[in-house]
Amino acid sequence: MKPDSIQLEAPSVTQNGQTVELTGAFVDGDGRHPFFFRWQGLTPPAHACGDALLCLGLVPAMARGLDLHIDAPVSPSLYFQTDETQNIFTSWRPDRFRRITVTGEVVEREHPNPDLGVASFFTGGVDSLYTLQQRDEDISALIYVQGYETALGDWTALEPARASARAAAAGAGKRHVEVTTDVRGYLDRYTNWLDHTTSAALSAIGHLLSAEFRSVILSSSNPYDRLYPLGSDPLLDPLWGSGTMRVEHFGCGSDRMQKLRAIAAWDLTLRTLRVCGEPDAAVANCGRCEKCVRTYAGLRALGRFEAFRERFQSIPDLESVRSLEIQEVRHTAWSDWLSTLEFLRGAARDGERVALRDMIQQSAFDRARKQLN
Repeated sequence: MKPDSIQLEAPSVTQNGQTVELTGAFVDGDGRHPFFFRWQGLTPPAHACGDALLCLGLVPAMARGLDLHIDAPVSPSLYFQTDETQNIFTSWRPDRFRRITVTGEVVEREHPNPDLGVASFFTGGVDSLYTLQQRDEDISALIYVQGYETALGDWTALEPARASARAAAAGAGKRHVEVTTDVRGYLDRYTNWLDHTTSAALSAIGHLLSAEFRSVILSSSNPYDRLYPLGSDPLLDPLWGSGTMRVEHFGCGSDRMQKLRAIAAWDLTLRTLRVCGEPDAAVANCGRCEKCVRTYAGLRALGRFEAFRERFQSIPDLESVRSLEIQEVRHTAWSDWLSTLEFLRGAARDGERVALRDMIQQSAFDRARKQLN
């Protein structure tokens, strides 16, 4: 290995009963950094490991300005798409990313098998529930990933999210797939999860499961009119696909309130909605964090919060909205708050909605205006 490069070792795949485990490692000037992926009840990857490794390695290699070598065969479409992927990242953040050289054996793949299914990544939040509702006829499985949104190790904190994913899959009549991985530990040393590596890491799992699925769906965060550089984007996500695995970004045609309005009366949403990532939430949603308060504001604007009361450990109120803290103006949260505010401005002006609108305007948006000025 060259000292100015990152090497991704050829992974090892083992199967013990229904459990499949892939182990691999990043090798760089700082040493060898192992990682694993583990799942149950699905066919081990036959040939797509190199594609998964390329998805995992490209962004951190660009962030470090180091060439990348893949020790496993890579499909030609994904390999040649890395040029455009690098164009996007270096255009978005020329101060953060540099163009690099990617090397490895390029091997022609078969065309997608039309008999294979379509899987959608699922967290239990508004975006993934909206995708499930709107693409119900296409989706055959939901994939929940342990180790991406919540760190491994605290299994108590992980359980509400796992339970929500299982319940949603059962309620929708879909196959439930649970993948566990620790690879984010390496990615987070050099990149930001939300801003840089979300779709790359999710797409890697898609490639690992390509013996079962021909396509994976990633749910959008922002609508088309409020896009900004983000780790999952309608321009970026399809570039992580290959000849045997299509990666689709879905939902940009609707903003947060349009999505919430579509799913708020859906029985599956009432039973499985989970927007919270706080580790101490005894039920699905703590009711205190920004994501919980943001969802509360949207549901209350729609007049639907009471139906979801049992999904919240503590109940937010208007004061929660006024006093909330959001650190980054360009965070995806701003698009959601703006969507809620625009809905309230156009809604019937009853006392409760006027109060909620005023609280939003007095809180996050006022601080954002001061920061921007």
